[in-house]
Amino acid sequence: MEILKQHTPSLVKRGFSATRLYIFDGINNIFILFTVLFFVSCQNPKEKKEQLFSIKTDKYSLVISKIENKVKDGKVQCSKYVNRTITDSSFYVYGKTIKGLLQSLNDINTKQIEDKNQLLPMMFLEVDCQFQISKKAIKDTIIYHLLDFFKLKERTSIKQKEVLFLKGIEKKTENFKLSGNIESNWGTIVFENTSLTMILNFLNQNFPYYFKLEQPYVNTKYSFKLSTSENLEGIIKILKQAGIKIRKEKTSIVFYNYEKI
Repeated sequence: MEILKQHTPSLVKRGFSATRLYIFDGINNIFILFTVLFFVSCQNPKEKKEQLFSIKTDKYSLVISKIENKVKDGKVQCSKYVNRTITDSSFYVYGKTIKGLLQSLNDINTKQIEDKNQLLPMMFLEVDCQFQISKKAIKDTIIYHLLDFFKLKERTSIKQKEVLFLKGIEKKTENFKLSGNIESNWGTIVFENTSLTMILNFLNQNFPYYFKLEQPYVNTKYSFKLSTSENLEGIIKILKQAGIKIRKEKTSIVFYNYEKI
């Protein structure tokens, strides 16, 4: 407060009271403190997570948690951030919604989860599971515990839909890269060195049509551009130009709905 003492007399003469100076000084200190705290919180964000469910048996262990904010390596991530690791003995998914989890566990696309009654809670989850049973069995087990916790029952129905089957072709890839990339640029989606699986997932998530992979699967990479406003015929034309074979077929698709127990 030495500076305040030195300047108080001259300022008081100009009509400022010592009380006002102390108030100004206090506000300034609060502002500095808030700035420092804000800077520290931005530099070191803390993940907010709440454990919802936990179980351990001789065959598997499972922990399901609710995520309030997504943090990775000390950095806050956007709402679309997802981390997924699946091995022969572990299943870990971070950042997916319940709908997204059910889609992955049932190995379907999100359009097949109708949820007409809007009963699936809108929240991000972390699923951490270690197991000694088959992948199919553990996926069914996770679905069971997930629905049981939220008191939901799964109902399925079968509908006939036109499906576009995608098939890759064998070809030599120059300057082969291990990872592919999908970028959005003002309404244009740029696929660079992208696998057929990545292309399939993107098409199913962003267009109102149904796509599946034709077997046997060919691990070839593709690069092309696609407008987000493209209609079905336009999509087919662009995929064919990129070297992807297309086959249309009307087939049965399973749809999922949920109701309260």
